[in-house]
Amino acid sequence: MSERSEELVLVHHVRDEWQGNIVVGYLRENGVEATLQSPPSVPPLDLVENLTGSDKVNGIFVLQHEAEHARSLLKEFLQAGKQAEGSNETDVQH
Repeated sequence: MSERSEELVLVHHVRDEWQGNIVVGYLRENGVEATLQSPPSVPPLDLVENLTGSDKVNGIFVLQHEAEHARSLLKEFLQAGKQAEGSNETDVQH
């Protein structure tokens, strides 16, 4: 029996580990196994990266065969977040 190895595919960049954990949790709740991968910390650069919140620092990865489904879920998730932000701004303005 031979095991098939499958590549991990980057499907989304996140600003920080906190945001990454939310996205990974959402994907897992919807049946997609996901992982957050961050480059190793290198002092003093790790402090600078944490303070700037660089979008290129953290990535959400899924198995290649789940990438399309994950991107679709993320699109819905991010649109819902933007709509929620918009409704909060409207509520505050009144």
